[in-house]
Amino acid sequence: LALRLLAADPGLGGIVIRSRSGPVRDVFLERVKQQLGPVQRVHPATSDEALFGGLDVSATLATGTMVEHAGLLGRSEPLMLTMAERCPAALSAKIALAVDSGDVPRLIVLDEGAEPDETPPVGLAERVAFAVDLSEVGLADLDDCTMSGDPLTAVHTAKDLTQITEIAMRLGIDSRRAPLFA
Repeated sequence: LALRLLAADPGLGGIVIRSRSGPVRDVFLERVKQQLGPVQRVHPATSDEALFGGLDVSATLATGTMVEHAGLLGRSEPLMLTMAERCPAALSAKIALAVDSGDVPRLIVLDEGAEPDETPPVGLAERVAFAVDLSEVGLADLDDCTMSGDPLTAVHTAKDLTQITEIAMRLGIDSRRAPLFA
């Protein structure tokens, strides 16, 4: 459902997927591609030039004029940050800024942490509407998760929105993003 909602509404930001490498993650990531299309993978060691683009030295020398290449940010494909639990603060801040400015249509944060304290940067996790933990999920569980119909048919009243905000406050959720995503 989360993937279908992301496909229907890019304003939901994206998803954090917590899972170690294995067949369950492979099947889920295949469903990501089915719902959202091809993704651009970003590694925690990705350079600024790869993110933002820059001068293509080979093409510039070959043509005699400056040729620039586009970076990963600003393309129409979703951005998948692999090994997000190892993402340095500087890269996290750059990606968060790109998400906020709309340069990243959807962010998929792939959390491969083994320990409870190995998590993606909070600044990225709070910019996405969904979090899925596949740690205890089996392949058979994924087979049972087929849905049809339009996921965006619900209508909410002002009273519903007030209730969502009050529940978030009671649960100690101090970020405004969670009630907005809800």
